[in-house]
Formats: sequence, structure tokens, C-alpha cells
Amino acid sequence: HIVGMLLTMMWDALRTNLMAPAVMMSDATHVMIEEVVAFQTDDDLTDPDILSALRTIAKKLSHRYKRAVARTVVPIRLDECGTRHIEYTCLRYVYRPETDRFHPEGVVEYTPTQAHAALKAGGLRLWEVEESRRRCGANKINVHVPTILEALGSEFADFTYFFNSSAVWGYAAEHTWNMSVLWAIMSLASGFVRSLLIVRPNMRKLAELASLTMKVQVLREGEWHVVEAAELVLGDIFIVDGGGATLPCDGVVVAGSLVVDESMLTGEPMPVQKLPAEDSAQATLSKKNYAYAGTACLQSNGPYEGNKAVMIATAVGSLTTRGQLVRMVLFPASVRFKYNDQLPIVYALMGLFVLFQGYINVRYVEIGNFASLYIVVVNTMSRCLSPMLPVSIVMGQSVSASRLQQEHGIRVLQPGRIPIAGKITMMVFDKTGTITKDGMDFTAVAPIQGAVFEEEIRFDPDLAGTPAL
Repeated sequence: HIVGMLLTMMWDALRTNLMAPAVMMSDATHVMIEEVVAFQTDDDLTDPDILSALRTIAKKLSHRYKRAVARTVVPIRLDECGTRHIEYTCLRYVYRPETDRFHPEGVVEYTPTQAHAALKAGGLRLWEVEESRRRCGANKINVHVPTILEALGSEFADFTYFFNSSAVWGYAAEHTWNMSVLWAIMSLASGFVRSLLIVRPNMRKLAELASLTMKVQVLREGEWHVVEAAELVLGDIFIVDGGGATLPCDGVVVAGSLVVDESMLTGEPMPVQKLPAEDSAQATLSKKNYAYAGTACLQSNGPYEGNKAVMIATAVGSLTTRGQLVRMVLFPASVRFKYNDQLPIVYALMGLFVLFQGYINVRYVEIGNFASLYIVVVNTMSRCLSPMLPVSIVMGQSVSASRLQQEHGIRVLQPGRIPIAGKITMMVFDKTGTITKDGMDFTAVAPIQGAVFEEEIRFDPDLAGTPAL
């Protein structure tokens, strides 16, 4: 149990520090990625209290460990075409020998004349399509849904579960088997519920939302072909359907015009018109010429295939606007919580208490052989920190996540952030379109008598909790 607890805390640090570096990226089998996170940029922030000095010392001692934990080792893969690439945070990075680096692939910029030239040329050639697909991959967002074993392994490979297990076996050795069995059942049940009934189903639902299954008409070698949306590549000329159809990728309107609903991006319910790029060397592209993946096309007018507009693909896969939204949900920014910053000090004080109790038991108490002494020390740890405290926290987070989904339709991918959300006292929005909808609901009438509002007369009991208009 001690080895397991140490490995859960130090595994990432050991893995990154023990790997041998390669001289050239072309010879490497893995890539180590180090991100700049909050604790590397705000170490100088301290609270004006008596614990600030201890907190500063703890930060200095743990800085190297935190840097190692912030590193991620990603394996280098080889696809069917022999392209060396890595996938990190749903993005595809392709190796370029000329720079000896991995670069993200999936975005290209066109001038208005280049976009119109592509349309006049009859779209891409087949060899250009294959080359673009080899570099950028398929036009889809790869959201990894863990298997049952992966979900359970990720959940139970945590320090708290090893601590609970040691306490369970310790109490069982002291003949308090009824308490140990109850603790074991509660620990296993909480882990199974959170991993298999909350986190994994929500990940599967997000993967379904990220997937896009639709047919698209593409112009290639002067002819129109019907392909799956996942087969779109950079530079493809495709027809945009109206009637609420979802755009398969980011692109520039080349011919015709669109009316799109961008509420999923901006929160504004009003439709936005997209105009074609001018075929002129002096023309420039602006926001009114771009349409984005995931938005709904309400109306498509143009000269192609039943008076529909055409676009040229400028971004595919996870580098589209829709892909960036999915990545923001899957990989949120790190949050600094004062409670987490002070936990190391609490653990240190508890560790000192355990050492003191252990010294008393070894020095002044006649317990017996070494095995009995070891069990007493382990049980002293469980008395210092109740094994049911982590279980209670996990169960509370699981129940909260379940209620958020059932009562409000909010899916939680990281239940551990729910307690942090419970401490929020003020939330600031940059615009009202994020939290409003198109139109208003008539809820009540407030008569005025003598310049004073009288009792409201409500017409919809379902809206009784809203203020009168």
C-alpha cells in the first residue's frame, strides 16, 4: 500500500525524469510536452497570515515535483501512409523533417483570388486530396471514451483509494472486520458510481456530440461528388445546404450567400448573414466572409445545385471553431483554489501527529511483535484522517453531478470541480446573449394605483418565480 500510494503521487514525475532524451526528433519514440500552468506563474502570491512563510517553503520544495507532474509523454505514431504524428488534446501534430519539429495541421489561409481560382479550376485533384488527408487526417474530432477497465483504473489509481485499502486491511487485522467490510463496500461503490455512471457516460455523450455524420457535395477534378463529412480536406469546394443543416468545417463563402445561426459560438440568437469574397486582388477577407463548423445554416442562396452557395474549406478536424469548443470542455484551464494550496500544510501537520503517535507506541507502549506494531501505526494514520472522508467527498460529488444532469441537463466531466463551483458568489458575463434567448415570455401584469405597484396578476404558473415584465 505504501508503494502504491507513492506511485500514485510520483508516477508522472518518475516517468518523465527517467526517460532518455533523443538528439534528433526523427529518432525519438515519444515527445514530452510541458505546459505552463497556474502554479508556475503565481508563486509570488502569498496571503498575509502567519502561515505564509511555511507556504513559501512548501512551494519551493514542491516546485520541481509540480513541473514534472505538468509534463505529458505522448507516443509518436505512424499511420498507414508512413506519416509520423502525435495526438495531444485532440489535435494532430505532424512531423516536418525540415524543422525537426511537430506542427499542428488542419488550417490554411486563402486570399479571395486564391479561393475563386480554386473554384474556377474545378476543385482539388485526387492526388491533392490524398496529400491533404495524409497531412491533416480525417475531418473529425477524436474524443477518447475510456473503456470500462480504463475508467476503473483511472479512478482507483488514486492516493485516497490506496489509503482506504490500507485502513480496511489494518482494521480487519485488529478483528474489527465488520467496520472494515463496510468501509470496503463504500469505497468500491463510490469509485464504481463516479467512474462508470457519471464520468464515462458523460464522455460518451460528448463524443457523440462531437461526431458529425452527414453527406457533403464536393467539387473535385471538375465534377461534383457526394462524400462523408469526415472525408473533407483543406481546400475542398463544397455546397452548403440550408434548412438548418450543420456546417461540416470552417470555410470562406466563395459564391452565393448564407444566413447562419451562430448562437452556439456567440450566444446571440439573431441570425447572421455571410457574404461571398470578392474576386479582386485588392479585396480582403473579413468575418462576414467566414462561416464556422457547428453553426446551423438557415438559408443558402447561390448559383450551384438548386440555387445554393459554395464554400472553400479553411479548417478541418479539431482546429475548427467547433473543435476548439470541444477541446475547451475536455481540457479546461487549471483553477487555483485556496483550499488546495493549503492542503500540503494540513497533510504536514497530520504527518507530524502520526510520527508523534508512532514514536509513543514504539517507545513507551508494549504492543508485541513487529507485525502488531505496524498494524497499530497504520490504524493511527486512519484515526488521523478518516478513510470515510474521501469516500464521503466522492459520493457527494457523484450525487451532485447526477442532480445537475437530471434537473438541469448539465453534464459533468470533472466532478471534483463541483465543490469549487459551490463557493462562487459572483459570476460575470461579457454579454447578455450568453444567458438570454430570442423573444420574451409574458408572465404577469402589475397594476399601478396611485404611483404604487399593486399585487401582480400572473398568467403562467410555471413562470411564477420570474419577475414581472
